[in-house]
Amino acid sequence: MSHILIVDDDAKILSLTGTILKNNGYDIVTTRLPEEAIKLFKAEPEKFSLVLLDWKLKAALDGDVVMQVIHHMFPSKKVPVIFVTAHTNISSKYLMRLGAFDTLSKPFTSTQLLDAVERVLGKKPEDDPHKYSAPFESPRELKKQELARKIMSAITSSRSLKEAADHLNCSRMTLYRWLEKTGLAAFVIEKEQ
Repeated sequence: MSHILIVDDDAKILSLTGTILKNNGYDIVTTRLPEEAIKLFKAEPEKFSLVLLDWKLKAALDGDVVMQVIHHMFPSKKVPVIFVTAHTNISSKYLMRLGAFDTLSKPFTSTQLLDAVERVLGKKPEDDPHKYSAPFESPRELKKQELARKIMSAITSSRSLKEAADHLNCSRMTLYRWLEKTGLAAFVIEKEQ
């Protein structure tokens, strides 16, 4: 069971977020106070799988500082943080550079909230932005690009090219041909030797 810490100074948002997540099978802990959030996390750092955090809190500490304190206190834990804020247009890049997993813009729908939470917790694969971008290449080049992404995904999650070939359900020779075809051979094979 995934435990989620929710920190927001708006009681309505806190209640709504908690209800949506609770109704979808998550255990939640909520607080309106950033200091209490830090104390809760400090008391049971292994308990929380995710922190949903408002950026601009009506308190001495804002959400970005809360995240930095948590990451500083428990550098090996690196609990993922999703910021929920009405200020995403001015804060998203800043918060992502600090280490946030994602930002959600207030007001949000239950679908948007659940989608973000499921991606963080690995219950839903990451969305592929390549699907939404306008293709400038020919269909043949697009297939090569897709193949290159699949190859690199298999290689980065494997210890060897043989294991990567197994992940791709192909022989090692086929993998070598694909590496040549996509232009990755010089980089990947050099690393393997």
